[in-house]
Amino acid sequence: MQLQTNTIAKIYAKAIFSLACEQQNTQSWQEFLATTEVIVNNEEMQKVINNPSISNTQVLELFLTFIKNILPLENNFLQLIIANGRVEILNFIYKEFLTLLDASKNILDGKIISAYSLDDKQKAVLHAALAKKFNKELRLEFLENPDLIGGAIIYIADLIFDGSCRNQLLQLSEYINKGNVLCN
Repeated sequence: MQLQTNTIAKIYAKAIFSLACEQQNTQSWQEFLATTEVIVNNEEMQKVINNPSISNTQVLELFLTFIKNILPLENNFLQLIIANGRVEILNFIYKEFLTLLDASKNILDGKIISAYSLDDKQKAVLHAALAKKFNKELRLEFLENPDLIGGAIIYIADLIFDGSCRNQLLQLSEYINKGNVLCN
């Protein structure tokens, strides 16, 4: 179900993003989708939206009480989502829209998990090196995990660079357990 949801959300997001770029109103669509995400993620709103006795028109009216200055195409999109019973994927559509928006602005998100806290200079050096490698602007999140023993794991886009001591020790252990000889 999750894979299908993501696939459907990507299709909607790509269509919306293409339209928003064409009409030069990505900011409006971003704000609209952010608002729909807040509505969909609210527990009380979910109860109302998922109530079978509530009509599609009533669900639309509920959304419109929270969304101000909605553009006609945003309204049409919301009607389409509600009519197709896909309200629950609005948050996935929003996240995918943001990914497309970032890609259009040459921005990548990343996460660096290190064995110990990095100071500002270390963070800046890592940031500069990775930005140069990917030739993109990076938004990095720095986290700490002492279980890594040393080193770091870097996640950028769909790539993972595992330079942790824990990973290197695991690889060494596998090498030894396979009966490989390290020295004669």
